[in-house]
Amino acid sequence: MKDVANSCWYDYIGAILSSTLKVVVEILDFNANVMVHCSDGWDRTAQVCSLAELCLDPYFRTQAGFLKLVQKEWCSFGHRFRTRAALGEQPTQECSPVFVQWLDCVSQLLRQFPDAFEFSDAVLLRLTQEVYSNLYGTFLCDNEQERLSKVQAHTVSLWSVLLRPDEVGSWRNPSYQEDRFPLVPSVCQANYVVWEAYWFRFHVRGDRSKAPSVPAAAAVSASSEPDPFAPNFTPPAVAQAPPPAPMAAVSAEPPSLFTPEELIAPPRRAAPVQVFADDDDEDVFSFEKLRPKTDKASKPEGADQSPAAAAAEPATKQVAGGDTPELEL
Repeated sequence: MKDVANSCWYDYIGAILSSTLKVVVEILDFNANVMVHCSDGWDRTAQVCSLAELCLDPYFRTQAGFLKLVQKEWCSFGHRFRTRAALGEQPTQECSPVFVQWLDCVSQLLRQFPDAFEFSDAVLLRLTQEVYSNLYGTFLCDNEQERLSKVQAHTVSLWSVLLRPDEVGSWRNPSYQEDRFPLVPSVCQANYVVWEAYWFRFHVRGDRSKAPSVPAAAAVSASSEPDPFAPNFTPPAVAQAPPPAPMAAVSAEPPSLFTPEELIAPPRRAAPVQVFADDDDEDVFSFEKLRPKTDKASKPEGADQSPAAAAAEPATKQVAGGDTPELEL
């Protein structure tokens, strides 16, 4: 979806629907004739004109009318399917999904007017698939002349397949109500819906969006009918397994993670006894213990000594005029 947004895909969708709205308004409100023409005449012209015819003419909103509209405005008018879709050749600069872009515009109309179209979104997805499959001659070649002269005699038309009785019901809208009034589309991009059935067709999200709803009664009747392609043989007998042995009664009590001995509460410990005296708790690293003693210069000599130590220590005396101390006996 990021690549789709970067390509301005829905900007082009809005431009195409805006041109369609101008054509519808000119014809309905002013009863005017409108000439639509792009640079070549087989791309934007086919997109705008076919959308305007879907809005104005209720016949083209039927199943058969929608297929005739595609044949008239795209195949017979000369849209270059082989060049735009690169069928059987290498893609060039002219390769562009113009037809798929128009189908996305039709899907926007189906979302805005869900009861006004006899066909459903399934036929749009079928066309997006078959335009690149090369299974039918409807979308081969670049114009009607090449298609009639080269491939028509050797291919099958897609319209003959889609209009078969067993195929018509697969893409019919069950909520269709025939309405003769014209449709005026809304060009506001807020009303645009991402075509999930196409962009997510290879994703589970796309499978949910395009899965058809099957009634319950039809599903039951289909399952009750025998399958003609089912193999006709009797399956071999399969030995039945013996019945399982009865299980032992399970105690209602939850299993315990502890043994009965571990669940018994341990005896309480006795109160601790103080072994040392209280004075042993003295802090030997206190500030008073670590503070140095008072300097001797600040105290008189012999103040901190006992009398016996003072008597035993010899006294010295400085002799004037000499360096040798004199012993005093």
